[in-house]
This record gives sequence, structure tokens and C-alpha cells, in this order.
Amino acid sequence: MRDYGKVHTSFWTSSTTRAMSEDGRALALYLLTSPHSNQIGCFRLPDGYVADDLQWSVERVSEGFAELFRNGFAARDKGSSWVFIRLFLKWNLIENPNQGASAAKLFKMVPDDIHQKRELARALREFAPKFPVGVLNGFETLPEPFRNQEQEQEREQEQEEEQERTISRVLESDEEPIPTSASKPQMKAEAAAFEAAFEEEFWPAYPRKDDKGRARKVFLAVVRAKKATVAELVNGAMRYAAERENEDPKYTKQPATWLNAEAWLNVAPPAVPATSRMQSGQPRSRSQSAMAGILSYGLTQEAPYVDGPVIEG
Repeated sequence: MRDYGKVHTSFWTSSTTRAMSEDGRALALYLLTSPHSNQIGCFRLPDGYVADDLQWSVERVSEGFAELFRNGFAARDKGSSWVFIRLFLKWNLIENPNQGASAAKLFKMVPDDIHQKRELARALREFAPKFPVGVLNGFETLPEPFRNQEQEQEREQEQEEEQERTISRVLESDEEPIPTSASKPQMKAEAAAFEAAFEEEFWPAYPRKDDKGRARKVFLAVVRAKKATVAELVNGAMRYAAERENEDPKYTKQPATWLNAEAWLNVAPPAVPATSRMQSGQPRSRSQSAMAGILSYGLTQEAPYVDGPVIEG
């Protein structure tokens, strides 16, 4: 907690302040000089603290904050009640390395998952040359500052529309694109059907059960991009399972690897004759050894000894 808060005389003459209501100016001044404030202008401030300090009702506090958010003076994370005063560091410069080290500790205390920390990182980088910039690593990509609520809503809407357009392009076929307006319900139905097909058909058929989450993602990407139908993937998995039967499982491809390689297009190899399989050098059972003796008898003209009785010709 600070013993004092700096307020420039221009606070009272700026167009932003003059456009505020009386409550807006009072709340802005309170944020700059609040006993809960700190050196970087980003701190946790629940409505109850403000109501008690200013002797306002909670409703009045909420209305005052809404005005400050609209005009871009401050921003706050609603869930955690962390407040960020924009331009605070322009009015309260970090003047030496000791102050920079103290500010770095305060910066680390700000939760990483709130939007305001990115704006704070930008302010620290721009206005505080004495701040150890290595602390800011991980907050390099920053949003544009000083957006009001309407601008934030417009940005979110644009992001949603772009996401819909991207999904629509993935789902469209070569001949006839799916309109974006009709894609949402269709995408939900297709997603449910593809998920069920993976769980109930493809996964049980595939001979190796590794990395299911990654396999699901690749499977869905393949069918959504129309590289293959569900039936083609399931049939391919069944063929591959037949090929790998009685083979060393460690050489069986992982499902995601198999899908990425478009291995469902592979042609099944021809069946290997029994004699070839027996000559492969693999350990033989008693029955296999006996069968080998029978097949080789016509060539050797002798009844070979096996792990059991002699098989007469």
C-alpha cells in the first residue's frame, strides 16, 4: 500500500475528465489515490472496498465503474476484480532500477489469465525503461489499448464471424460450398455424427490403442475436409488390423500416424503361403513343425524328426 498517490493538474482540464459525470471524476480520483492502489496502477479492488471507502452504495459503485470503462480511463476483470488504470505509468514513471525491481514483483502478482495483464505489460515496456523487460516475456503479443466496451464487443463479434468463415471453408466440398448462415446447425449435427463414428466404429476396429485424443482430432479433420468418408476409414482400419494380426504389435502404426499418412488408401498385400510363413525364421509350434515335415518329405525323401513322434511318409 502506498502512502500517497500522484495526480497531475491536467487531470482536471483533460477532455476525458471534463466529459465525466461528478461520480465518474470522484471514482477516477479515488482510483489514482486509493489506499488499495500500487506502483503499477493494477490492483485488486472489489466493489465492497470502494463502497466502504467512498460511502457509496454498491449500485452507485457499479455505475461509476461502467462510466470509467466506457471512456477508456480504466479496465477491470469482472471475475477477479483486478483493476488496471490506463496511462497510470505515464503519470507515475518508474525512475530507477530499484523501483523497476519493485514493479516487477507487483507485475508477477497479477494473474496471468486476465486480459488486463497484457495491456499492463505493454505499458511497462513503453513507459518504464528501468523495468527488467525479461519479466515481460510471454506477454509480447498485446491487444490494442484504450478500447471501450463497445469496441471490445465489436472485436469479439469479428473474431466469431471469422471463426465461422474458417469452419465453413473446412466443411465445404469441392463442388458446392456450405453457406456460413447454415453452417452452425449442420456443423453440430456433423460433429456429433463424426464423434460417434470414431468412438463406435473406427476406434474399436483399429489394431492399436494409443494416443486416442490425437487420433480423434486427426480423424475428425480428415472427414471434415472430405479426404475420406467414415466408411473408407473404418474399412481401411479393418484391413490394417487383418494385416497386423499375429505380427509384432510394436511395429503397428499409431492411429494418428496411420491417418496422417492416408494409409486407408493402401492396397492390402497378397496373402503369404503357409510354406513361406513357416520359413520366416519365427519359432514353430509342435503342429507347425509337424506340418513342415510333411511338406518337406517329398523333397528329402526322409521323414524328418520333430518335437514328437516320427511322421511316416
